[in-house]
Parts: sequence; C-alpha cells; structure tokens
Amino acid sequence: MSKINFRYSIIYLRHNDGGIVSKGEEISADALIVTQDTLAAIDALFDSPLREPWADKMRAEVKPMLNTFISLGIKEDLSDIHECVTSTSDTLVFCAGEEINSIEINDYATYEGYAPEGCTAVTSAFIGDSYAWWKERKIDGTYEVEKQKLAENFIDVLAKKYPQTAGKVEVWDVVKPLTYERYLHSYKGSWMSIMGKGTKMRSYPSKPESISNLYFAGQRLMVPGGLPVAAETGRKAVQYL
Repeated sequence: MSKINFRYSIIYLRHNDGGIVSKGEEISADALIVTQDTLAAIDALFDSPLREPWADKMRAEVKPMLNTFISLGIKEDLSDIHECVTSTSDTLVFCAGEEINSIEINDYATYEGYAPEGCTAVTSAFIGDSYAWWKERKIDGTYEVEKQKLAENFIDVLAKKYPQTAGKVEVWDVVKPLTYERYLHSYKGSWMSIMGKGTKMRSYPSKPESISNLYFAGQRLMVPGGLPVAAETGRKAVQYL
C-alpha cells in the first residue's frame, strides 16, 4: 500500500484489493490517475518524493513558465482599440521588483458577454518567474498591499495611454503565481513549460515503474505543454488501463 497526500486529504493506493482511502473513506478502484501537475506531484503528493530516472530528469530539465496576470473591468466601450496591443510607456510598471516599460493588453470589447453593454474587459500578463518575490510578500504581510500597488500602477499607465479609461475602472484583480498554485496545485503556479531556442520536444512516462496501478496525465508530461498535451496524456493513461 502506498500512501499519497492528495491536496488536503490522504489517499492510499491499495495494491492488493484495488482502491483508495481518502479521508477515511474507502473507494474501490482498479487504478489511480494523477492529474495534478506532474512536477509538483512527484515531490508533494507522496510521503517520500518519487525517485525514478524520468522523475529526476523532469526536475532537472523542466523550466516553468510563470506570469502575473491583471484583469480590469472598465466602464467604457473600447471597441475602437485593437484586440491585442503592445506599447511602450514613459511611466514604468513595477511588477514583482521589475521595472517594465512595455505592456501588452488584450481588449475584449467586441466579445459578447465578456462585460456589460458599454463596458470592456481588459487583461494583461507579465511573463517571468516572480514566485519567490510574491512568496516573500506573503510571508512579510505586504502581499495584498503590493497587489493593490501593482493594479493601481497598471491602471495609471493604461490611463496615460488611453485617457478615456481614466477613472473608469470599476473592478480589477491581480493573479499571481501563488494564486495559480493555490487553485491548481501546480509547480510554482506554472501553467506550462518553457521550450528554449533549439530545444527539441521532450516527453516523460505516464506510468511510474515503482508503483503499480498508478498513472500520470497532464500538460507537464510533454514540453512545452498546453491543453492539447493534457488531453493527449489523459487519453494515453486511459489506454494503459
């Protein structure tokens, strides 16, 4: 029997009679498919980290893609602005200790149902590994303050570029790597892997050798990842069954 810590419950994979035990409840099963981010699962899901050649290779090779994601609800019709715009600004955005003068916005004014009539949903993402920076802010108690400072900074920069948005932001939110980690239990809140220039696609096994009746599925099993990879590895896990 192998004990697996799954999110907030403890799951036991039963080798003999086939099933799992979660929060004291026995659930009959022939096998278990782990769909949590594999890079996080091999270290956090088991009592002892999973040590197999492919798992150690994944730890060494995979470079996670992270971002800080800003969402705005603006009481203004911005349908005259392009759907995706990248621009530079004399006013810097300070994100996770970095000074940024180039921002990209996604404008959903023409997307029906994304915002009330006459209003616009706008998003922007700052790519970079800011996990440690936000983690430190969580520890020292300035997490919410820094979140608001970033939002206000971004809103100010946006207003200088598009004056019609000044004073019109009704709602906002900032999603950090820790947010992705909290909701998805992904490694450092990463949502895909970085595939460097000249790097060949890599894949990792769906089935570990040391634990029977256990399979992995998810975007981390093939670089760079993404939804199609998650679907393909899920299909493969079922094929193994």
